[in-house]
Amino acid sequence: RFESTMASSFPVGACVVLQNLVGAAQYNDKNGIVKSKLSGNGRQEVYVFGVNKSMAIKPTNMRYLPRELSSLSVPEMKGVLAASGSSTEDELSGMEKEILKGMVAEVTTSPEELAKLIAKANEPASDVPTPRSNKSTAQPSPPNINSSQLRQGAERMSSMTPDQLRQQAATMRAMGAATLRATNPAMAALTDEQINMSISQMEAMANNPTMMKMA
Repeated sequence: RFESTMASSFPVGACVVLQNLVGAAQYNDKNGIVKSKLSGNGRQEVYVFGVNKSMAIKPTNMRYLPRELSSLSVPEMKGVLAASGSSTEDELSGMEKEILKGMVAEVTTSPEELAKLIAKANEPASDVPTPRSNKSTAQPSPPNINSSQLRQGAERMSSMTPDQLRQQAATMRAMGAATLRATNPAMAALTDEQINMSISQMEAMANNPTMMKMA
């Protein structure tokens, strides 16, 4: 079991809830996503949902947005197990959802700790190379995606609830195309238009349960 401790900083991409703000109390209990590491002034940039703005927030004014075990998708459960060090991605390959859920329950059932481990699993690599500008004006070619990758992507989205899809789409919009390309190898060669189209498709699926069943 994990002990709940005050975070000194939050991973980039972590979903958080703002708390104990005094000068901007109207933002307390608002949800957001962390967009930067801890800066020299002891704050992190957080994109706040609902008000659609970024704010510089101290870690003491944030807490992880809790996640119930029952709400986790298969990829998220695998991420929790990998981040906790109890299993590797290879060991978890092909396991059914109920088995994964039982394994996660042995690690922790705390909504706060689950959220913390998910954030840790999804944290971008520390040293991500900055994309270099290309003198050529030609658009980059889309990555080669085989049928297996397409099927895996469809299975992942179909296992997510509408709320999870909306949250994922909102997170991607907040991060921006450039950041997504730099932190996600699968999107490295996608154009802004292609990334925005993917986000729009996720939002459409969240608003149309029939599309989710067909995915």
